[in-house]
Amino acid sequence: MAPTGSSERDNRERPAGSDKPAHALQRGPSVGEMVQGGIGHDGVEAAQSFARLEDVLVSPGHLGGGEPLLGSLQNRPVDVHSDDMRYALRQASGQKPIAAANFEHARSVRRNAPVQLPVVVDVDVPRFCHEAILVDLSESERINAYVRTENDTWDINTSVGSTALFVATARALEAQKPNPVAIDPYAEVFCRAAGGDWAAVLDGGAPDHPLKTEFGEHFVNFQGARTRYFDNYFQAAAAAGVRQIVLLAAGLDSRGYRLPWPDGTVVFELDQPQVLQFKREALARHGDALKAERREIAVDLRSDWPQALRDNGFDPSKPSAWIAEGLLIYLPAAAQRQLFTGIDSLAAPGSHLAVEESVPLDTDAFEAKRDEELAGGNDRTFFTLVYNEQHAPAHQWFGSRGWSAVATPLPYQLRSLGLPVPAADTDAGFMTGNISLVSAIKD
Repeated sequence: MAPTGSSERDNRERPAGSDKPAHALQRGPSVGEMVQGGIGHDGVEAAQSFARLEDVLVSPGHLGGGEPLLGSLQNRPVDVHSDDMRYALRQASGQKPIAAANFEHARSVRRNAPVQLPVVVDVDVPRFCHEAILVDLSESERINAYVRTENDTWDINTSVGSTALFVATARALEAQKPNPVAIDPYAEVFCRAAGGDWAAVLDGGAPDHPLKTEFGEHFVNFQGARTRYFDNYFQAAAAAGVRQIVLLAAGLDSRGYRLPWPDGTVVFELDQPQVLQFKREALARHGDALKAERREIAVDLRSDWPQALRDNGFDPSKPSAWIAEGLLIYLPAAAQRQLFTGIDSLAAPGSHLAVEESVPLDTDAFEAKRDEELAGGNDRTFFTLVYNEQHAPAHQWFGSRGWSAVATPLPYQLRSLGLPVPAADTDAGFMTGNISLVSAIKD
């Protein structure tokens, strides 16, 4: 991360009586300089040295590998072995503002676990980094510092990518119902290609699969209702003459194959390269023909995806139809605003938009859910992957920028299709009560 201001040094002398070795340096970091501090095992000593504006050497057994850890967080000693690491972070930051934090080498934080903490001091927050100074991090930023990194990637079986298989399995189970509200015949294709429990659950196996629970039954209903809503949205956009379709974080969306697109329709699919590869190969083995021209764009939505879209033939002067289905919860608020801005800048008048969004949960409720999952021994489950930050509702954001937008609460969509709405005090009710399906047309 490049510095964004002039260099600052703290030239205060080392406190009298300091017994640190001669190799320790008495300086603070430059503005924007990456600073690393050990937290865990020998982290207490490192934190105490930081308090004295000194560099420290850590043992080779630590994640620092014996390399100097640049100091000067102007903090006081911190109990880094506390059960609740966020309080340790709050203490460690002390008086010095820290603009961004990112646990490069840790996927979860447990008692006495060695963790390497890089921070950026006194620097404007770059795109997609945490926005607040460390002492004022939102609860989701503190949580996601443990399990997500700024440039993390995934394939279909890991991290965010695995959620696409979970959702595809739900769609496949919906299609097996006697009277499904939506049918995606390719969802089963993806599950069979992935194998394991993803395929077994479709054959009545995997009795402990989450989709075989009461929550799972409601989740299958949710996916059926959501698929129906967005299918209808795309058919309306096509009927209005839109021929450019943009699937953001396309995942295992098969609409390019299964919807009756008019001639001349181009479907742009943006996602991680390994996810797109899995889908392409699974559908190629199945052998069905596309219903529209499909263009894969292997790009991270935290990078310059608008340029990648234009480079692949997208024409901003013509109307387009956009979808962000099951995406926004995996973006911090700043990245969501960046995404919305990109859509708005590329969408010509007459363009359509559809997104699924969730209202951020109560802080205590969210942390309780996250802790419950971590206590189960899995540090890559749903509540460790999503962000829970306050943001402007999509219908308000786009409505204030010349779009006519409407939000449909998920419970309303379920009732309109004759599907049960789970009780509010259940896990399924906890989920569905916070979700809305939003559609908009640019004036």
